[in-house]
Amino acid sequence: MTALVQAAALGKTFAGGVRAVDGVDLAIAQGETLGLVGESGCGKSTLARVLIRLIEPDAGALTFRDRDITHLPDRAMRALRRDMGIVFQDPFGSLNPRMTVGQLIAEPMWIHGIGDRAARRARVPELLGLVGLLPEHASRYPHEFSGGQRQRIAIARALATEPAFLVCDEPTSALDVSIQAQVLNLLRDLQERLGLACLFVSHNLAAVRHMAPRVAVMYLGRIVEEAARDRLFAAPQHPYTQALLSAASEPGSERRTRIVLKGEVPSPANPPSGCRFRTRCPRAVSRCAEEEPQLAEVAPGQRVACHFPGALRPEELSAP
Repeated sequence: MTALVQAAALGKTFAGGVRAVDGVDLAIAQGETLGLVGESGCGKSTLARVLIRLIEPDAGALTFRDRDITHLPDRAMRALRRDMGIVFQDPFGSLNPRMTVGQLIAEPMWIHGIGDRAARRARVPELLGLVGLLPEHASRYPHEFSGGQRQRIAIARALATEPAFLVCDEPTSALDVSIQAQVLNLLRDLQERLGLACLFVSHNLAAVRHMAPRVAVMYLGRIVEEAARDRLFAAPQHPYTQALLSAASEPGSERRTRIVLKGEVPSPANPPSGCRFRTRCPRAVSRCAEEEPQLAEVAPGQRVACHFPGALRPEELSAP
């Protein structure tokens, strides 16, 4: 499939030399959902924002519909943003409390010059219905809704310009468990119905498994494994991926021996030489400190950045 969004050696370094995103290669096709997982602080949210240039990249290349947008001027980028949407983690913090729901949803259409005032006003109830809310909700304010309803409003706003690419950055982590499944099902239904390309960022492996047919695993600013969902969950090849999956508690999923990683996550301002995971990896050897592994295909559609991919042996597993 032709990539709608593609990153090549994409990087972002913040003040103090913090390399939040470092040399990421990624592609998302039209209508595809890619899950992005990893520990807190690994760079997931930064990468998500760089892909739609809410944060400017400072290395590599970024293309959208085969057009290089890495250094696209602000005016041209603003026109392109109509095709991009984002749903943030905190539905309350992302909604202006001084605006009604109708104003919040209509605002992106006004910014991008979509329709006249009457057309935008008519479109608001349609978008509310799309996310399971009622037309009369348009006159209310964000504080009058539950967390799940606020996230539905945020989704409606993100869809107002009919984007081709939607970033969902931890869209359910601020919600009650009872509401999370409703929002996930809504997102999946909308993605399939509207043919959206979607980047679904989460630390919740169960949510990613539900949402994304393909999954990328991130560690310390880099992608360390990428594969089809079923392949990744059944046969992870990177030791870090195996540790993540072993820590997940999913009813009905395959039982795994718990892998307890030693040490702390290194600072992204001063990552280890060679393989960034080597300071916590149970099978690291001298080569891992000297040579940085590159993403390489180990099975059809499965890429791993590891010198020694494969399931950890019993003697390599840390005791709980």
